[in-house]
Amino acid sequence: TIPASPSPPLALSVAMHLMPWDADDVYVIIPSAVYAGNRFQSFKIPYSPRIPAHLAKPECPIVINDVPRLSRGDQSSHNVPSRLQILARDSSCPAVGIFSRRMKVAWLIWIKDHQVSGLGEFGIEVTEEPNGTGKVRFSIPGIRESMMYWQTAIDKSSNDKGISLSHESLVTIRVSAVRFAADKISDVWERLWAIRGTMCDDVQPNRQTQMSLSAAAEIIEKKFNLENWNEELGLYSSAVVSTDHKFYFQSGWTGSMMVTLPLALNCVEPRTRQRAIQNVRTFLTQAVIPSSKLFHGRLAADLKKWTHDYTFDARPGTEHFQRLTLVRRQVDCLYFLLRQLSLFRIALGFCAPESWTIVLREACDALVSTWKRCGQLGFFLDAETGDVAIGNSASASLFPAALVHAAELFDDPGYWNLSLTVAEKLHQTFIDDLGLTCGGPGDALMCADSESAYYLLESLVCIAEKGKSAGLSQHVIKLWVEKARQVAALFATWVVSYDFRFPPESVFGKTEMKTNGTVWANVQNKHSSVGVCTNSGSALLRLFRLTEDERYLTLLSDITSALAQFVSREDRLLYSFDGYANPSGWVNERVNLSDWDPPGPGGIIHESSWCEVTILLSALEIPGIYVDSTNSVVYCLDVVQVTSSSFRRHDGMCTIECSILNPSKFPALVRIMIESREQRRLPLEDGYFLRLEKVSIPAGGEITLHRALPVSNTNS
Repeated sequence: TIPASPSPPLALSVAMHLMPWDADDVYVIIPSAVYAGNRFQSFKIPYSPRIPAHLAKPECPIVINDVPRLSRGDQSSHNVPSRLQILARDSSCPAVGIFSRRMKVAWLIWIKDHQVSGLGEFGIEVTEEPNGTGKVRFSIPGIRESMMYWQTAIDKSSNDKGISLSHESLVTIRVSAVRFAADKISDVWERLWAIRGTMCDDVQPNRQTQMSLSAAAEIIEKKFNLENWNEELGLYSSAVVSTDHKFYFQSGWTGSMMVTLPLALNCVEPRTRQRAIQNVRTFLTQAVIPSSKLFHGRLAADLKKWTHDYTFDARPGTEHFQRLTLVRRQVDCLYFLLRQLSLFRIALGFCAPESWTIVLREACDALVSTWKRCGQLGFFLDAETGDVAIGNSASASLFPAALVHAAELFDDPGYWNLSLTVAEKLHQTFIDDLGLTCGGPGDALMCADSESAYYLLESLVCIAEKGKSAGLSQHVIKLWVEKARQVAALFATWVVSYDFRFPPESVFGKTEMKTNGTVWANVQNKHSSVGVCTNSGSALLRLFRLTEDERYLTLLSDITSALAQFVSREDRLLYSFDGYANPSGWVNERVNLSDWDPPGPGGIIHESSWCEVTILLSALEIPGIYVDSTNSVVYCLDVVQVTSSSFRRHDGMCTIECSILNPSKFPALVRIMIESREQRRLPLEDGYFLRLEKVSIPAGGEITLHRALPVSNTNS
């Protein structure tokens, strides 16, 4: 209770003290902000940072930027505490998880109703005292003392202020805590998932900002043909950057050689398919590095030659990066191009020239050779030799999935066998031992990130799906499924669990954007983003089929139903923080909850991004409605709503009737997937989405779906 007389500026807090606390023992997580306490070697390097030259080696330690973190090593020998301070909005879920490896016990502490106090933004603080005590504090308002994180360093004066209460007040801070037995780090992620659903108010998507994935994809396809296509080069650019609209191409990671999959298989205009195939042709015939058989990372600014990833970077101290290529970039290209060769044949009847197959096999073999020589793919390779230049990251998280596809396309079980080895090592190193994945993005050093976590999930699900046909026992397949479940729980910590209340004057405040289901990028770049970088999230659907655990469909629904609102449209252009209109079809990657950079909360920059590719992939690969005919449940994975449903079984038939409402002002073309439990026990082959029924629902309209299917075979 605050006294009636005016108070000086103050902050109210609730703290929990934990003993014994050993910095070498405890694992600390604040979802999307802190993993393993962020206790790694750190530097202050401006964006976009590069690993320092003296650490650029295969045995490179984990290196991060100057992000909020706890100190490295045991604090008992020091006289000063180790402390990190952030605001609740810096986290996808305002909670702190702690795991003691020695005691096999964990704590989870979280704030309830963290946006409704009326007294400002909550703060989260973790402190390690020299006497072996740990302290978790939640304060209102949150105050980052002295300095705050700004872009890539804690070097900006904090503007946080306390509050002065001038009348008698009762302030309630609702904090929950639970202590539980835990054998491993992933047990903490699972408990975090259990509270995730309690963080979001029961709100419906805003009708004015939403549209179906099909409508969003059509707008983005039009934009790609208008602004991204270069007829002379035979390429789609990766993005449209700033006001100069220069052609910009970088392979993998942010969309190039990935976007050609949905543009070819889910296009409205016939010319889009032709251009997508031409893009693949151009890349596979021009972008191969002769000495290593890897792929060039970029097209030079003059558009006349292919070059390595970082030759554009002329900053002092980056000379050692001139020959390097991001591992994730190479693996992305391999994985998506292997799939495209197969799916183009299945869906389009297009048989790729033998030369394309040779290029992909040589690229695959080059990475296999590196793994066998070095025992890892690391973070960056020497683009000319294929040797590991900077190691010790999970940048190769998608490599096992690529190997699974290579084994099928090239009919070579050697690739399958290696996929198991690579996946096992990645899981052991980064999930079991470190409790994070890193190396997904090429612009955040080795800060923990969501991208490599999702791609490791994709690899593990791919292995579990193919295990039976590859001869794995049911017991071994279950072990791979369990690994996938652990990684899914880690990935879930990156997904925003509530709808942030943007400042009313911000562009997202004015358009009532919803943040539940957006995905934080990484610990350094402190913003959430529009979907998974760069994927549809289909591994969550497939993991549901393997486990019957509906949490995976719920998480996927959160992610996919949040996507389309962020597309700038002719009827509702989105403006950057400095006043530029983002044209129709542009999607900026920033979903800023934090105040880490100039746009601030609810602000965006004038730039299109990889998120457009994510939306295109989602529109292709994710059914808008999933019907579980065995359990009589309907899941909406798009913005359409099922207003009523019925399931009747008689004489071996299952009659399904669903009323489907399209609440938006745009037509919706929705894929319907109907499965029984028996169907889910069968492998889901790549390209399943091409066989799904599509139904058209007019803007603001409602239709009734009526299907009568055999009970034993309800897969449409």
